[in-house]
Amino acid sequence: MNSVEEDKESETFIQHSVLFDIPARLQWENNNGYCGETAIQAFGLYYGAWISQKLVRDINHGEYLLQKLSTDDKRNPTNTLTVLHFTYDEWDWKNSSQPQFYDYCSWIKRSIKQGYPVMFVAYLLYMHDELYDHIMPAIGIRYRDTNKYDPNDVLVYFNLYHQRLIERK
Repeated sequence: MNSVEEDKESETFIQHSVLFDIPARLQWENNNGYCGETAIQAFGLYYGAWISQKLVRDINHGEYLLQKLSTDDKRNPTNTLTVLHFTYDEWDWKNSSQPQFYDYCSWIKRSIKQGYPVMFVAYLLYMHDELYDHIMPAIGIRYRDTNKYDPNDVLVYFNLYHQRLIERK
């Protein structure tokens, strides 16, 4: 074995973790689900405020999505967060270069490291929306590299369908 191989074997990686004390919640299943509303409710509880899923939907003038679907869409997700007194940083998906995956993952990691839970979206096998199918709350991250996204980073979140944490690279 040469000295480079020995160095690699003896090299230890320090794993860092950030995990917010946000318990898993279940969304209401009627009216297209309440995934965005439930994520907001979970974040509100983390900061000490009870916010009903229905209240979020009422303030938003309909289902809470992460952006308006058209210029005449009455729903306004950023206004809803403002009315509920949240401070937030929105991912700038419109002006980010393509592909966005690494920059988006870096933004999620940076936000969580700075102490902020994150709402993110996913496509589901049994749904077929053009933009995304489901909003989920990310409440933690395990990582080695503190300065950039690493494919070995582990995101901690819950899917709002089951009351358990999920950890995925």
